[in-house]
Amino acid sequence: MDFTVHKLSPAIGAEIRALDLSRPLDAETVAAVRAAWMEHPVLLFRDQTLHADRQRHFVGRFGTVGGRSARLPANRLRTRTRFPGGQRRPMRRFANAGTAVRAARDTASAA
Repeated sequence: MDFTVHKLSPAIGAEIRALDLSRPLDAETVAAVRAAWMEHPVLLFRDQTLHADRQRHFVGRFGTVGGRSARLPANRLRTRTRFPGGQRRPMRRFANAGTAVRAARDTASAA
């Protein structure tokens, strides 16, 4: 395990530094990333170049990888949503690998 965890803020999470996700990770490193994930709701991995198969392999280490929603195409951005009472507030949501990571985390925490 040769990476560091830098807390960004209480609301955002942490940045994982000095970890190359394009290379195979040993069980100890995966366990340390999982521990960081359980402590921080969002993890940021900067400057990573991952092909789709490598990205699936990485998130698969944390649980079952979900499929893409048929309702929301891959690069569609929703900028507003309705709340109870018809009130509208800004919202941004992307359907991408983050969806798979969240799904994997939900599966892992439910187990």
